[in-house]
Amino acid sequence: MLGIDLGGSKLLAIKVDKKRITWKKKFSFKEKSRREILDLLMKIIKESEEKRVGIGVPGIFKKGRIIRLPHLPQLDGLNLEKELKRVRVKAKIDNDANCFALGEYFRWKKNLVGLTIGTGIGGGIIINGKIYHGKRDAGEFGHMSIFANGRKCVCGNRGCLEEYVSTRAFMRESKKVFGKALTPEELNRLARKGNKKAVEVFNRIGRFLGIGLANIADILNPELISIGGGIAKAGKFLLNPAREEMRRRIFVAMPKLVIGKETSGAFGAAMLWRYS
Repeated sequence: MLGIDLGGSKLLAIKVDKKRITWKKKFSFKEKSRREILDLLMKIIKESEEKRVGIGVPGIFKKGRIIRLPHLPQLDGLNLEKELKRVRVKAKIDNDANCFALGEYFRWKKNLVGLTIGTGIGGGIIINGKIYHGKRDAGEFGHMSIFANGRKCVCGNRGCLEEYVSTRAFMRESKKVFGKALTPEELNRLARKGNKKAVEVFNRIGRFLGIGLANIADILNPELISIGGGIAKAGKFLLNPAREEMRRRIFVAMPKLVIGKETSGAFGAAMLWRYS
């Protein structure tokens, strides 16, 4: 089975045989057109020689048709399932954060929430080994308001968690501190070298994350919350202040808070064939 994790600016594809990863490819793309992204997907599928593929997409979809991808708007309205049928490939499609959460379930075998942090924030909920979809789109934690009249989000709402914990949030906060916008990767490198200003940026954003995590825990009370996405590579610099703020605010029992595996989104996408 082939699993593809399609992010806002990156793509990870893996082949899975009996729950073992046998092949892995990673690509970066920015400002690509719909046709270019489709061509890349077709190229990967052809190279994999697989006829069944699971794809995690960063947004809302219905019956194989993409409805809205805030960070890949060029794919809005695309019937991805139909496109793949043209090349005789069967596809299962789900939200990328749902796929990440499903992939993490195979590590922990617990009821859990998966949160992916990068260009935006996605969320997935696993209950008794199954993705919980709600009516359709459960887990959109990135668009939970943590400030009633906060910053305007790309979704049109105000005060969304995503506006305070995402790549653009790091670039905004770092510009205040350093006088120039730095990526989360650059800040992570500085923090690991002991730069106090970089650590302070992580502390501030980590506390915003902790507010969101406390809300999630109070509503769902999961056994575990796993944090994934590119920003999760910061590890303790992000999680320590998040955990501290979460403990200050949480009402229910504190769940275990961990960093997820980079391959979990693609792994969970492949597993859609067995667990969806």
